Amino acid sequence: MRISNLSLSKKIFILIICIIICAIGARILNSGETLSEYAANHPEEAYASTAESTSN
Repeated sequence: MRISNLSLSKKIFILIICIIICAIGARILNSGETLSEYAANHPEEAYASTAESTSN
């Protein structure tokens, strides 16, 4: 029983480490810019619509 508990806690620890590494990687790849900061810096792209307008 002790071995399976150790194995489970080890797997959970590895999962937490993977999540932290992915979060750091996403922040680095994103240049540390949040979605609201991106929208403030690029309003023409952030608020552009790809759907065609149906009203004339």
